[in-house]
Amino acid sequence: LSISDSHLAIAKSETSNPYGTRGETIPASVTILDLKSGDVVQTIKSGNQRFRENARDDGSTYKSYPTFAESVGINDNRVIVGVTWTGGDHGEVQVFDIDTGEILSVLSSGDHQSSVAPTLYGLTVGISGSRVITSSPKLGFADIFDISEPKENRLLRLQSGDSSRFGRVVAISDKYAAVTGMNNIYIFDLA
Repeated sequence: LSISDSHLAIAKSETSNPYGTRGETIPASVTILDLKSGDVVQTIKSGNQRFRENARDDGSTYKSYPTFAESVGINDNRVIVGVTWTGGDHGEVQVFDIDTGEILSVLSSGDHQSSVAPTLYGLTVGISGSRVITSSPKLGFADIFDISEPKENRLLRLQSGDSSRFGRVVAISDKYAAVTGMNNIYIFDLA
């Protein structure tokens, strides 16, 4: 759930844990509402229909789909959507135009480590102006991007010695970024 001065974005994650045993999962969506009228402005669905065949203990299998809409952020005319598992071992943040629903860019960590699946990159996101923050709590870092241009531009990677849970929750403003750790909240001056 995320709100701007004019819109409300609601992430509906219908996917189950890619490693769970609840059966076949369904791709999720983000619904954007106009705050004044209450009308649906846009519904964005996962365009990534790849799935993974997963084995159960009893030998049967089930399909799991990418975890689109694990997190959402909205600001101005953009909505950002966290996708913690894309069918491989990494996640990403997808940036969409609110009016058209078109994907403008994909932000990724660049750390595609097959030994850590999933990395939980994109589990939580934040947006302020043209800055986006997201993290990988599994790997213990948070990234800040400038999305003013279509090409992704990572401005900064934040890390701490508190790597076991660093990045579980993130937030950003024009001047500051906040990132939670195991028992701490870290405030970073972006000036």
